[in-house]
Amino acid sequence: MGRLQLLSVEQNRRIRGLCLWTLQLALPADVPWALVAAGLFLANGAVFGELLPLGIPYIAALRASGPREGVALPAAAVMLSIIWTVGFWAAVPYIIPILVLSLATIKSARSGTAKQIWLLAALTAFAGKTVLALLMRPTVGILLSGVTEAVVGALAYALLYPLLDGQAERDLAYRETQWLLVILAATAAFDGVLWGISIRLFLSFFLIAGAARLGALPLAVLMGSGLGLAGLLLGEPGEYVVLAVLCASLTGVLGGMKFGLILGPALGALLSRGGLIDGATVKLAAAGLAAGAGASIIPARYLRHLARIIPGTPSFHQRQASYTERLREIMSERMSHQLTVFEELAQTLKDCHEQILATQVQAMADVIRTMSKEFSPGVRLTGNVEDQILRAFPDADFRSVTALYTSDGFEVSGQRARCCSDQKFCTEVARLCSRLNGKQYAVISRRCVPSRMMCGFTVGPSPKYLLQVETAMRARSGVSGDNEMVFPLSKSKIAVVLSDGMGVGARAHMESQVAIRLLQRMITAGYNVEVAISLVNKVLLLRSQDEIFVTIDLVVVDLHTGRLDFVKIGAAPSFIKRGREVEIIHNQCLPVGILSQVDVETDRRILKEGEVLIMVTDGVLEARRHLERKEEWVSRMLQRIDHSQDLKELAQQVLSRSIAAAHGRVEDDMMVVAVKLARVVEEIEAYRRIS
Repeated sequence: MGRLQLLSVEQNRRIRGLCLWTLQLALPADVPWALVAAGLFLANGAVFGELLPLGIPYIAALRASGPREGVALPAAAVMLSIIWTVGFWAAVPYIIPILVLSLATIKSARSGTAKQIWLLAALTAFAGKTVLALLMRPTVGILLSGVTEAVVGALAYALLYPLLDGQAERDLAYRETQWLLVILAATAAFDGVLWGISIRLFLSFFLIAGAARLGALPLAVLMGSGLGLAGLLLGEPGEYVVLAVLCASLTGVLGGMKFGLILGPALGALLSRGGLIDGATVKLAAAGLAAGAGASIIPARYLRHLARIIPGTPSFHQRQASYTERLREIMSERMSHQLTVFEELAQTLKDCHEQILATQVQAMADVIRTMSKEFSPGVRLTGNVEDQILRAFPDADFRSVTALYTSDGFEVSGQRARCCSDQKFCTEVARLCSRLNGKQYAVISRRCVPSRMMCGFTVGPSPKYLLQVETAMRARSGVSGDNEMVFPLSKSKIAVVLSDGMGVGARAHMESQVAIRLLQRMITAGYNVEVAISLVNKVLLLRSQDEIFVTIDLVVVDLHTGRLDFVKIGAAPSFIKRGREVEIIHNQCLPVGILSQVDVETDRRILKEGEVLIMVTDGVLEARRHLERKEEWVSRMLQRIDHSQDLKELAQQVLSRSIAAAHGRVEDDMMVVAVKLARVVEEIEAYRRIS
């Protein structure tokens, strides 16, 4: 909350006899005052001298681009401005539709759909306004005025929506866009004269000079033409249109020269008078000089932000090129992962029997259909983070900045036109990202090439923990049918997966290895866990006519929070050792390779620093075959083991005690995987296998 202090609040104790009292006004700091001011001005813009068609599309555009809560104050400003302009009773036909637009709730899934729906809502509001006006004063002119207002309102909506889109998310250059909207709204509202100069004409000169500074001739001519057309609707004479277009052309041509922005509007004013030099011409030229000077002194950092979102400017083209390049890199990486999935499938199915060829073809069709439905690049850019970085480093001379959402937060890739002397700039960007997201961020890569005057960097989340994993195993025969794999899913998520093939020996080893490797390739490629397990199940079913199955014991570890997401398909229970206490995570599903459909259920736990997750295969539990609740025996054994010892020794001790409990006989393959979190002290890798 910001405070506006009008008077002193307490008695001044230093001056006797003087008692000053205070009045304090608490003003909310998050109120979009620029949008309120724009509402006041737009609602006052009179088309053809008596129509007020700009307030309704403004509220509709606000609703299409943001939540209902953000419309309250701008809507109040619009209604007050209309009442001030035409009086209360004449404003009633406008106020009621505006209230309905402000309070209505319309759900839409996509932003493009929201834009169309709220345009229809605005047109409906104009129809309602016309009906109300006809009830109050039934004349043919009211009907014609309503149609005219609807047409002008639809055009205004088409212009307002791009300016307001992204305001709710505070997208790139949202502040500059707000002030541009305020100046455009003031140009529509003010038709008075100050010191013999039209305020609307002065603001038009200013906007044209600013457009020439942003995008040279094309943008200046576009701004001048638009202002000329708007001037005609707002009741300006034809000379205004000629002056706006002439000023735009000259300012756009001269904009790249020194003092060109100042001279362009003045020359346009002089030429529009046909060589006649009088007091009016001098005032017009002075207004052009002042407007051009005003546009010239706007801080460059504000214009750089604005230029990035305006088509036709060099900065916009650079931004789009950087987005395209980044998306190309991401798609290349994703498709590389897809290729490994198909290569793995081809390797897995090459030894299938000929008699099940039809089944294989059908299953492969199912696989391809599943992939086409489920695979998605999942790339979403965030202009908010990009805007924050550009504002935090106004003098950085960025060639490009791209921020995209990831499963961990967001990743920032940037490139500067020059290298920093101490190579610490990207570290400052990482610190800013840490403050923005509340997580620790670090520099992932640096690409500094002084000879090419280029400095590139990538910043991403830095995990709070690293993952320590140790394995102990014993095979019944020479080759174990148990397999395990640890692989990263993202910068801060690590997957640990165990698989136990049916039986023992080479066949069990091969089947569990196929399952675990295919599962890893698919999850890394971006497939949902349920889809990946379903595919593994189909592949195992069509690999052989014999009954084969494997278990899958998967846990995904979040290195920021310590959250564990378990997926157990026919697997043995897992255990979390918290000092002397042990929690058991049970299995819920049958192994894959038995039924045509697999139901996947997830379970979630939290692993804290110092606690240990122990994952085992069923060979460990079968060490006490005669017990009905074997997991309780393992739990009691873990309670007696010292959790503070080395992780490798802990895993080996669990295995040794299991073999001892079976009197030295290994009837089934045994595997123990111990997982522990350790706090990151330095910039080191998130996953480390200690052995």
